[in-house]
Amino acid sequence: MPTSFEGHTSNETYQPNYFMKHKRLPSSPLFLSMLLFLLFSSADLIAQRKAKKDKTQNVIGINITSTLAGFFNSGGQDIPKDPFLFSFKVDKGEHALRFGLDFSVDHSESFISNTFRRVQEDDFKLRAGYEWQKPVSKRFTMHYGLDGVLTYYYQKTSVEFSPSGLASFEKTRGAGGGPFIGVTFHLSERVSLSTETYAYLMFEWGETSTDIDPNLPPEQEDINRIALLPAVPNSLYIHFSF
Repeated sequence: MPTSFEGHTSNETYQPNYFMKHKRLPSSPLFLSMLLFLLFSSADLIAQRKAKKDKTQNVIGINITSTLAGFFNSGGQDIPKDPFLFSFKVDKGEHALRFGLDFSVDHSESFISNTFRRVQEDDFKLRAGYEWQKPVSKRFTMHYGLDGVLTYYYQKTSVEFSPSGLASFEKTRGAGGGPFIGVTFHLSERVSLSTETYAYLMFEWGETSTDIDPNLPPEQEDINRIALLPAVPNSLYIHFSF
């Protein structure tokens, strides 16, 4: 008697489907070439990441907040000024030494309506710190660490007019530091953008004097201040690696 298989008689030859007939992977030259390409590409990518991780890079940063504000709010008068205009990093992949610098020098003289005014103002800020870096995704990296900060400020103003004049003087120095945390967005391998928040505890000391009457000694005052200066992320830096 004819036997049956799923409703087919033995007179009909049973043909298994394609996937059951081809249980092993194809061995065509094209498939082997693609497999070798993927293996070598993966190995090359791992090697590139390891080389980048082990390579030391120098990174220069510029604060572009005021530049961008000039395009969006008529010059950026209401944008808070970040204390550091330039930054420099020695980047070792997962950690970095970082430095920041900002300075302004203003020496000016003016004569208006029989009044002579002379201004001298010098302001210097220096930062040095250490940061750790943790990749969040392919383009985003979180960085955090500790900074130390030194400041120097000198200001002298004199106004001369007949028959008298006045003068003011201030000189302060400061030291402090604190933690920071920020995020970096990598536009390319060598160009990135970053912003951060920090909280610096600063100690300042110095002296100030005001002379409003040549017949009297100037009023002098010693300055001793302690201030906690937290800052929200309101500055944007662009970094160039080389």
